[in-house]
Amino acid sequence: MYSLYTPVCVSDDNGNTISKPSGIPRFLTKNNYGRRRSLSGYDPCASMYTSVYLNRPDVQRALHANVTGLRYPWTLCSVVITKWNDHPFSILPILRQLIAARLRIWDWTPWYTNNQQVGGWTVEYDGLTFVSVRGAGHAVPTFKPRQALQLFQHFFNNQTLPSQPF
Repeated sequence: MYSLYTPVCVSDDNGNTISKPSGIPRFLTKNNYGRRRSLSGYDPCASMYTSVYLNRPDVQRALHANVTGLRYPWTLCSVVITKWNDHPFSILPILRQLIAARLRIWDWTPWYTNNQQVGGWTVEYDGLTFVSVRGAGHAVPTFKPRQALQLFQHFFNNQTLPSQPF
C-alpha cells in the first residue's frame, strides 16, 4: 500500500521484510510477548503479507476464488485490466444530479474523534461535501480504522460528525 504518511516495506538481503523504522530502539517495537508490533498500528508490509496469503491455493479454494485457474497472481492493485469502457466520460452530470436531489450535506468544519483529536475536515463545494481524514492515505480504513468507523457510523446514522472535542 503506497502512503506518503507511513514507512515503506523493505527487504533485507535474505528477502526478510523489515517494517521497523530505522533509528527506533528495538524494545519500542516489541510487545509483551516478544512479537513484533508496528508503531501506530500500521504495518507497511501488510499488503505483501496479504498478497502471499491470497495467492495460496488452499486459501483460494476456501474462498472459491480463481475458480477459472488464472495464470497470473492476485495483486493488491492489478494492471491486468487495461481496457475499462463502462465508465462515464465525465462524472459532472452525476454530481449535478446528486446536488439537485438535495442530499444531506455537512457544513465545512473540523471533525473530532472520540479521543478529542481532530479527525479531519469537511469541505462543501456547490452542495457536494468532501470529508478528509487527518493522517490517512487513500485507503482510510487501512491507515486510520478508528476514524473510518466513526465516519461511517455517523454518516449511516444520519448524524453530523462531532465539531467539538468530546
